[in-house]
Amino acid sequence: MTLMAWLEQQVNLKNDSMGLLKTLLKEKYWSGEVEIHPDNTITFYAILSISMVADTEYNIEHYIVNLQNITDIKEAHQRIERMAFYDSLTGLANRQLAIEYINTTIKHHHRHNTFSSLLYINIDRFKSINDAFGRKTGDRFLKKIAEVLQKILRDEDNIARIGGDEFVVATQDSETNLEIATRNANKLALKISNALNHQFIVDDLKLHSSARIGLIVFPSSQEDTAETLLINADLAVSKAKELKKRHKIHFYESILTEEMKSLRQLEHELNDAHKKGEIHLFYQAQMGSENTLYGAETLVRWIHPKLGFIPPDKFISIAEESRQILKLGAWIMYHAFMQAKKWAKNSKDFNLSINISPIQFHEADFIDNVIAILSETKTDAKNITLELTEGILISDTESAIEKIARLVELGFKVSIDDFGTGYSSLSYFQRLPIHELKIDKSFIARVPESKENVAIVESILHLANTKKLAIVAEGVESKEQIEFLHKRFSDILIQGYYYSKPCHASEFEKIFLRNPSEKQLELA
Repeated sequence: MTLMAWLEQQVNLKNDSMGLLKTLLKEKYWSGEVEIHPDNTITFYAILSISMVADTEYNIEHYIVNLQNITDIKEAHQRIERMAFYDSLTGLANRQLAIEYINTTIKHHHRHNTFSSLLYINIDRFKSINDAFGRKTGDRFLKKIAEVLQKILRDEDNIARIGGDEFVVATQDSETNLEIATRNANKLALKISNALNHQFIVDDLKLHSSARIGLIVFPSSQEDTAETLLINADLAVSKAKELKKRHKIHFYESILTEEMKSLRQLEHELNDAHKKGEIHLFYQAQMGSENTLYGAETLVRWIHPKLGFIPPDKFISIAEESRQILKLGAWIMYHAFMQAKKWAKNSKDFNLSINISPIQFHEADFIDNVIAILSETKTDAKNITLELTEGILISDTESAIEKIARLVELGFKVSIDDFGTGYSSLSYFQRLPIHELKIDKSFIARVPESKENVAIVESILHLANTKKLAIVAEGVESKEQIEFLHKRFSDILIQGYYYSKPCHASEFEKIFLRNPSEKQLELA
């Protein structure tokens, strides 16, 4: 077999064989990377070197061919490249490859004055699935999501997994009309939402899936980059989270960027707001039977020097996301402990409830910090109830139960706040050494007229009675609600506007503690 025949039959050259031959004739040497195919089923990679031996009259006498097998090296490079650009779990492109593709697409659209869209997909409640059933189940769930997305997308659309439960789809549209491109993006988002909004069977578990989708049609300006598009689409996802409808889909608007800048400014100002005297502790009474004062719940308020009152649900979420809640929570505990100590001098059975953030609770040194504050303030733990949400059980359940038991050993009472709104298992709940349940105000709001809410409240009251737990109903605003609750649970504690709004310590003392020897509230 001649050299050329062998090359044509078993070797795939990067360059054409005639080009190789010309180089040999000119240089008498050629070297390059090739694929070798001994038969139809085998492929390996090699560096092929060919030296041509000719006489003085340039008659070719023979060739010296050397093959260096680089298959292992080639495969290692491919693995490295795959690790660098592809998600190991789903096999989809990763964030880096998505950014490269989007940047290339942006340039294409600028040259041709066309548009396509970016869809940022966030899977609802994935963290609770991961925490409740384990990472392996969570991984299999994500693979199912990836498979569904790949099936419904067009071949030309590009999909990537860019975070734990976050996927990005960059469409390959080349639409010249912005309005049509926008309609196309919305149509695709609805298709994805429909595909993800149902149950998936994973490890014999029925796991419900739904998605929040942020949309952005691009390019919108010469400054567009993959990073800015991803940031803006993510902002649209956050807005989609607030939608109260089946399809949580939202298009990016420039006002979202302004809102984010405002949040970041608030985050910066919150950092030392407590040092500037802008953070205040308010107190709302908890009343027992016959209008007897039992205690109060501590509520934190931020009164900004320029913006005025900032709702707690707004700045607490900022504090938790930025982890400022750790120092803010410690500040709240210290001052609340001091207030409890002061009020307990006049009423030894006075109880003060304090909310503990899940971020704060799950810190490794949380118990040590509580002990340090308790020691510094010299407060009696029996006058304090620490309120935790059901969500603390989802992440690291065993550690949470151990911490709660340690708090009880120290003398604290422990309450589960907003009971019935979380995802905790009753099997975990039965193991908790808690003292109290708090019925969320969303359930109280429509009793006694709503049969559904009545059924929920009665179930919680029955559970509390079975476990011999104290129970607090918050958000009580009417006499009818009080009568309904007392009829079903005579020792229930009532908290809400019916008795008082949250107020400063000085005002609370004037209303409820003006005569320390009497606990009876004189109602007008």
